[in-house]
Amino acid sequence: MGKVVVIEHLTLDGVMQAPGHPEEDPRDGFPHGGWAAAGQDPLMQEVMGASMSSAWSLLAGRTTYERFAAYWPRQAPNPFTEALDRVTKYVASTTLNGPRD
Repeated sequence: MGKVVVIEHLTLDGVMQAPGHPEEDPRDGFPHGGWAAAGQDPLMQEVMGASMSSAWSLLAGRTTYERFAAYWPRQAPNPFTEALDRVTKYVASTTLNGPRD
């Protein structure tokens, strides 16, 4: 049996909200969406891509999956994007009807 690994996005000042783009997660009046999208660090992409190169699967909720499906396939090739492109994805949702293109 495999293990579940959780990846959380947490800033040094304690903000735990989605980091992707400005309008992504405005809960509780949070005005700083997109805090992680300012630049994709090539070294971080390489490290994360290498750690994701072994056998694994991605389990996501519907919103996270839809964000991934709309963003990652359109990025320039890099180790992180390549790992996300080839991984088997599982989505926990009662409203999603099928895979997105």
